[in-house]
Amino acid sequence: MAIAPENADDGYNYALVLFAMEKYEACEEILLKYPFALDDRPDSLLLLARAQDHADKVEAIDTYDKWVTGSATANPVILHEYAKVLEKAELYAKALEQYQASLEALKADQENLKKSALRFNIGRLLLIADSGNPEGIKEIQEAVKEKFDDTEALEALLDDSRIEEAAKTEIKKLIEGINAAAKAATEDDADSDKDDAALQGSGQ
Repeated sequence: MAIAPENADDGYNYALVLFAMEKYEACEEILLKYPFALDDRPDSLLLLARAQDHADKVEAIDTYDKWVTGSATANPVILHEYAKVLEKAELYAKALEQYQASLEALKADQENLKKSALRFNIGRLLLIADSGNPEGIKEIQEAVKEKFDDTEALEALLDDSRIEEAAKTEIKKLIEGINAAAKAATEDDADSDKDDAALQGSGQ
């Protein structure tokens, strides 16, 4: 970079290394040296948005928005990232839009992004923004039907003062249902193991 400071490719590669080393502000500083690359290379713009997010900079909102607006296709993972940044800034209406857009763009569950989790996020945000809105609980119920089973995330809602008691009562029922299903599955597995052991014993 010292020899050819104008080379945006080298700058991007160096920024990647800095990001991997969790030097997010240094990563941002390098990327901002190549504004033309940010306009022409979506990967540079996305890396900048992620670096700003990890550095807790409000500028991440505008950078993500620029990436999303300029993208020809809706990427559910990046829409989800953008939604989380907006929620962190307490821009709930815009965050909700991006969570919903991510859900629409997600054609099938991915390893790190599932429809059930997105539904939970949508429901959670609806409850936080307007606890009396019945759509919030409906979304969370749908998430559980679609195999969302993160009881810790559900229990966190019980400690949120912004959520009404009526909604918390429904959340408790969902937690009880998940725990009961998990217990039943464990007992079924134990019975199956016993049956297998019995068959092996009879075979001997």
